[in-house]
Amino acid sequence: MTKIVFICGTLESGKDGVGDYTRRLAGEMIRQGHAASIVAIHDRYASKLFEGFQSDEETAVPVLRIPSMFSSESILFTTSSFINRSDPDWISLQYVPFSFHPKGLHLGLSNKLKEIGGGRKWHIMFHEIWVGLERGSKWKFILLGFLQRKFISYLLHNLSIKKIHTHSNFYKALLEQKKINSELLPLFSNLTKSSPPIDLKENPIFLSEDELAFVFFGIIHQTNSMVDFLKAIKLFESKKGKLIKLIFVGKNGPLLSDWISTCKIEGVKFEVLGEQSSDNVLHLLEHAAIGVSTTALPMIEKSGSVAAMLASGLPVICLSQNWQPRSIAFDLIPEGIFKFENDVIERCLMLSKKQLQVNKLPTIANAFIKSLKIQ
Repeated sequence: MTKIVFICGTLESGKDGVGDYTRRLAGEMIRQGHAASIVAIHDRYASKLFEGFQSDEETAVPVLRIPSMFSSESILFTTSSFINRSDPDWISLQYVPFSFHPKGLHLGLSNKLKEIGGGRKWHIMFHEIWVGLERGSKWKFILLGFLQRKFISYLLHNLSIKKIHTHSNFYKALLEQKKINSELLPLFSNLTKSSPPIDLKENPIFLSEDELAFVFFGIIHQTNSMVDFLKAIKLFESKKGKLIKLIFVGKNGPLLSDWISTCKIEGVKFEVLGEQSSDNVLHLLEHAAIGVSTTALPMIEKSGSVAAMLASGLPVICLSQNWQPRSIAFDLIPEGIFKFENDVIERCLMLSKKQLQVNKLPTIANAFIKSLKIQ
């Protein structure tokens, strides 16, 4: 049995993707017979200290939530006490620079963690690294990214990190460029079904028999392909005699209004569902035909929305801008992702959902534990 304490920023369910990820991973570890708990050391949603349990698929996960307004001394004392009681084999830092400081400049974090860790073995998962990665980035982001890299280097050295993972081949390449060796651990879906499942019979997610659902799940980014994609939908409908409905679900962001107005102009059917329960989103993805993302291709492996679509067996059409990395050449297209081009809709619809389903949580959790044991 492996004992591990995860450290992240926030653990408010549904409000922080890294917190949801950490809870899912800890819950699966417990189901596989290991001991796992989580400390949120900068919880923006906690108004008071909380020590208790959160649930993942009916598995109780021990958690400690420390409000972000707590002093460094209070964080140190409370976290150290929790870790000493847990006596873990590993401490795993779930790293996003902005989880621990509004500008990602977490001065003093590594010294605080070193004092908390007490000579234990450290693991780090890079959910994000530094900013200013895109060619043409503003100088202030390049400078901020430079400082964030310095903080990361000091963090890795100061804690003597034994094992490093990231979800993204792009991040892995950037870390290797900086002489930081890491291993790839694919992202899994954060979506879970409730037990018993919610009755969805009256839910608008149900489609008519002659409609295909193309799903936008999560934040929509800027793209130059919007009009061309909508025209491609209309062309497909006229050639194949099938109707397509674009369904927008989750927090789509301010660019949703552009898509709504352009769908009306181009005559493409759509439905805006907004935020939905995990059950509803899973149901939608299970009945959809294609997922759509506007996330830049180099960054797409770190998208939780895309991970959820892939886990449901959906091919995902990427409509991103021509996002070019600033410091390295990178053109890898992950399995299940398809760049938008003329015949992409037809090619995606020929694929089997069962064939495309990837990144199951139990498999990934098992791979994670094995990688720690090798160390």
